[in-house]
Amino acid sequence: MTTKSGSAVRKVLREAVLLKHVWDLGDTKLFDAAVLPAVILFTKSASPAGANPGFTSIYETDGAASGSARDVIAALAESGAVSLPDARRFEVTQGSLDLSTAVEEIWRVATEKTDAWLKTVADHTWRTWGEIGSIRVGVKTCADKVFIRSDWIAWVSMRGRNSCDRLPRTTWAGDSRLMPPRQGVKFYTPTR
Repeated sequence: MTTKSGSAVRKVLREAVLLKHVWDLGDTKLFDAAVLPAVILFTKSASPAGANPGFTSIYETDGAASGSARDVIAALAESGAVSLPDARRFEVTQGSLDLSTAVEEIWRVATEKTDAWLKTVADHTWRTWGEIGSIRVGVKTCADKVFIRSDWIAWVSMRGRNSCDRLPRTTWAGDSRLMPPRQGVKFYTPTR
């Protein structure tokens, strides 16, 4: 819903179906895999002008809970900070899908409170970062077991030292483990 690669899917959903409700299940960890799941309810007909699909988002919070629910799915019916029996707390936001953007743009939950805040920010903004210069995204890990290996040394040992040559030289120091860049060490960056 919020990645650039999903723009084609968002465009089709906005133009070809009648969206009824979106549930952004965020970081609820409903599955063992590191995913940010969503459920989208729609009917097979084009969206009429003025359609106002509901949008519910749920993300973990450290804030004090004002309500409780038996599980994540039950928490979706609530609004505000909700605690679960396992001591996790989630912020549940009820609103509507913001349809004021281009059809391929990212989706967000619109509420009176967030829309008023965004208007205040826009009214006091001289330029956006994108208008000032080019924005680049760096390397991101979710620091999740799905992405971070704890057995690099065993991996190298099983495959032989030469298997490390397939790793990018910008992160490989030639030893039997990944090394952070060190001051004064120059790394070869392949060009394509």
